[in-house]
This record gives sequence, C-alpha cells and structure tokens, in this order.
Amino acid sequence: MASDSYSVPECVLEALADAGMAPDTSMASRIAEWWGWYTSTAGFYDQDVLVGEGRTMHRHRLTIHPARRVCREWASLLLNDDTTIAADDADADTWLKGWAADTSLVQRGQGMVERAFALGTGAWALSFDVEDDVVSAIRPRRYDARQVLPISWDEDECSECAFASRARVRGRTYDQLQVHELDAETGTYHVLTRLFSDGKEVDAEALGMVADFDAGTDRQTFALVRPAIENVYSDGSAMGQSVFADATSAIVAVDNAFDSIVREIDATKVKTFVSDQLFGVGTRLDAYGAERRVVQLPSPDDSIIRVSSQDSDLISTFAPEVRIDPLRQALDVALDELGDLTGFGPQYFALERTGGLKTATEVAADSSALMRNVAKHGHLLSAALETVCDAAVAIAGWPDASASVGLDDSIIADTASGKAQMLSEVSAGLVPGWMYLQRFYGLSEEEARGRAQEAAGASSPLAV
Repeated sequence: MASDSYSVPECVLEALADAGMAPDTSMASRIAEWWGWYTSTAGFYDQDVLVGEGRTMHRHRLTIHPARRVCREWASLLLNDDTTIAADDADADTWLKGWAADTSLVQRGQGMVERAFALGTGAWALSFDVEDDVVSAIRPRRYDARQVLPISWDEDECSECAFASRARVRGRTYDQLQVHELDAETGTYHVLTRLFSDGKEVDAEALGMVADFDAGTDRQTFALVRPAIENVYSDGSAMGQSVFADATSAIVAVDNAFDSIVREIDATKVKTFVSDQLFGVGTRLDAYGAERRVVQLPSPDDSIIRVSSQDSDLISTFAPEVRIDPLRQALDVALDELGDLTGFGPQYFALERTGGLKTATEVAADSSALMRNVAKHGHLLSAALETVCDAAVAIAGWPDASASVGLDDSIIADTASGKAQMLSEVSAGLVPGWMYLQRFYGLSEEEARGRAQEAAGASSPLAV
C-alpha cells in the first residue's frame, strides 16, 4: 500500500453517525484491495520468501502497471478533447462552455474516471466560493471511491452523499467532510461543510468556509461515476465494481511474464572469466595504518569473474542462450487475457512485432466487444456529467436550462464517414443544415439554427 494512501478518518465517520447518517462502507475492503493492484503495491509485488530455518529473502517483482494501464486506457477512450458539452439555452450554453474550459472539467475529469474504473466508483461534486452570500465561483471537485460515502441510495441512484478529503487552509491540513443533502424544508440541495484537526472538529466558518450552503436548486449537486459492470460483491450497494476485479489473475500473469523476461535477460548476460594473473595487485593502508595487499578489479560489473590462476585460459567467456521467444509468447497470452477480461477484447493489448502495443484505432474494426463496452460505459458517464452540468447551469442563473454531453464515438463509428453522409443528406434537402452543426459540433439547437441561418445564401450546404 502507498505510504500516503488516503483513508477516511474515524472522526469523519463518527460525525456522520452523530448526525444520524449511516454511509455505505460495505466495499471498503475491496476498494483497498483494488487500490493495491492499481498502484502495483499489492502483496504479490513484494514478498518475504522463506529460504531456510529462520531465514527469509525479500522478493520484489517488476511491473508494467497493467491495472493502471487498463484504467488509463478506458479514461482516454471515454473522456477526451472530442467530448462536447452544450446547453439548450444560448446564454447558458455560452456560460457552460466557458465554465467547462476554465475548470478543465473534461481534462481533469480523466484522472477521476481512471480512478473510478480502478476502484469501482468516482464522483464529481460541486464546490462553491461565496462572497457576501453570492456565489462567485463554482468548482467541480473530483473524488475517488476511498472518499465517497453514500448516504441515501437505492439500486439505481444515489440522491445524498458525503465526501471526505484533505483541505489545506493557511498552510495547515484539515480533514474535510462535505455532505450534499436534499433539505426537506427548502426542497433544495445543501452542502454542509465540517473540518477536523487531530480528530477534533474546528470552526469551519472561522476559517472562511460556509458551514451550510443552500445551492438554491433541487438538481443534484453531485454525480457518482461507475463502470457499467454489475457489483457482485455487495448487493444493493451504491458503489460500483472495479473494471479489473475479474482480471487480477491476468494482472499477475502479465507482470510475472514481464518480471521473468527482465530476470532472464539479466541472468543471461555474457560472463567473462579472467585469470587472477591479469588482475593488478596493490596495497592500501587500513584503519590502523598498516599496509594491506589488495587485488585491483578492472570493473565492478558482475559480468567479469576472477578465477584461479590454475585455469589454463587467461580469459574465457560464457554466453548462455536467451529464452526470449517463449517468455514473449507468455506475455502475449497474458496481455490477451487482460484485454479480454477488462472489456477491450483479446487483441487490444497484443504485442506487435516491433514490440509496441496496438492502438484503439488499429483494433476497433476487429473488436466488437470493445465497441459494445465503450457504448455501455459511455452512457453512464455522460449521464453523470450531465447531472453535474445541469446543477451548475441552474446555480449560475438558468434554472430551466438542461445540459447535454456528447462523448467521442470515433472508436465506435467512423466520424468522418458520418459527416460526409450527413452533408450529402443536407445537400439533398433530406436533413436541415442546423442538425449537422448540432450533431457534430455540440451546438444547442438554437445556436445551430442561428449558425445555419448565417450561412443562408452562401455556397455552404449548411445553408440548406
């Protein structure tokens, strides 16, 4: 386990219990286990092996971080610079696009999605800067499963949730608890903030924070992100399941094969046996000032081995054969299983003859599993992002506006061909030009109609 790995402090759980809240912690042990695989700090990587009576040897395995590679790949496939975010009101759309760009909502969200797929759950939750009872800034905070504490939920959704994190205020670190709850009296979401230092609560408002902030909207101010995989570890839990939960054996196989390759190469280095007649002999003074005879080695490298002068050859070499091909095949088989068990298909991580891994584009045409899973995960991710954007837009001043999120589907569909086909349909008068702008550029219907109207009279087919 990482030395600074986060865990919810006991004071936070006690504060929730005192407030009559019982968060869902049923997945805590699984999350800790998945974190170990994700960070390559699981017990498999460092073991003390018994080599004799009372004697142990530390065994460290090398890794290419397969679990993290899987999660990073899913994050880049689902959320990238081609993601579009729009609102159905022109002014709200302008604000939303600017807000998403200013807060790096998509770019920074990739890290959260990566951890959500690693630990089964992640979240966006809105945080607010308030000056004179007016919201001056809305920030999308990111959390992973170790920090998420569902309060009210059913099998389909979580309506109230607490988030634990570390907060640095004036150079000092505090444990922060923020609860997003739907207030029964106001009918709006409230964000309750509490701070703890050394297990004791401190006055949050004295440090410039709002202890009870009314968001002024009944739209949910947070959204959980989970892979589209059924949680088989805790029935009815609000938390999800890691994308590699069923692939830990494949992770072991991948790193075992890689570790064996590196050790094989190291063990089969050319060894040069040199007669001691060729080694220089000198003297040095020891700690007491007496001269000591020493043999001067030509190199500290263990590939040069000094042998007795009784040997006939002054210099001889030993070059054992490297068994790289069977080990490479073992690694390729392990990578195939890893890709298959994590939803990419068996050929996604296949080794090329050049030694590199295939890209998504190269394997998409042959991987129906990948295309199905991208669509499946994408539906849940876009719904979560829309939830957060809807709340942000409402709080910013457009309570009736709704957001829409378009994820990059180029791995599923040929976007260039789709554009060409729709342009031909627009030219033929089968489809209005504004629909093309709305579909491929993420514009709201109102903005798309306006842009198409501007093109009226021009040679562009969008004028149709």
